[in-house]
Amino acid sequence: ASFDERMSLLIGVAGLTNDSSAAKLKVLLLSAMNSALRESNTGVMKYSTLEQGLRYVEVSAKAFPADPEQTRVRDQLRDRKIWLGTRIAILKALGAGDHWDPLIEKYGEFERFDNSFPEVRTLLVTSFQKSAAAHLAEGKQLRADKQYSPSLQELKLALLRKPADPEIVALLDTVRVEEARDRAGKIKLKPLDPKSPEYLQINRNLTFAENHIRDGKLKDAEREIEIGRAHV
Repeated sequence: ASFDERMSLLIGVAGLTNDSSAAKLKVLLLSAMNSALRESNTGVMKYSTLEQGLRYVEVSAKAFPADPEQTRVRDQLRDRKIWLGTRIAILKALGAGDHWDPLIEKYGEFERFDNSFPEVRTLLVTSFQKSAAAHLAEGKQLRADKQYSPSLQELKLALLRKPADPEIVALLDTVRVEEARDRAGKIKLKPLDPKSPEYLQINRNLTFAENHIRDGKLKDAEREIEIGRAHV
């Protein structure tokens, strides 16, 4: 009530003051609106700050409707309110449609406002839970279909949504082993000609490895085996 009374007085005298006094009133209004605008563009902001800035917008529009600088700042604050309302509507629509991953992706640009909208912040928590469950279920189904690589991708997304979850971690480790085994089983080794340089080289490496093992030089033996494996 006190604010409204003071602003009503300001509007009443705005058109009656001289240029110097009018300039001071303009500075007062611009300062208040610009402060709200700056906070709405950086860091974590309370929606009440934007609301307060919008109250000055109403006063500015009545006191100095044709002033270019006042009009510019008023428009920016109004656009910020429209932008915020649109983002909230989009997030709620995505949640209503069970589009959890797009909701999480879109949430970043809204995050600095979420302290003022607990119901939207709760929607983000729900989206992480629902997304994790969906990716986990898809990962299990792909594993059952023996599609191990796609299953791994789904399980990694599930773990990203629900870090350190013991069920996801255990299943992810299991599918990694199954995927490696499946990939290894599909590798076709090329046949070697017993007279080829590669075949002779492998035999030499194996002979050297056996000699190193007998001499207790296990690291040297391992190195020879690795050299031979490169020729397979």
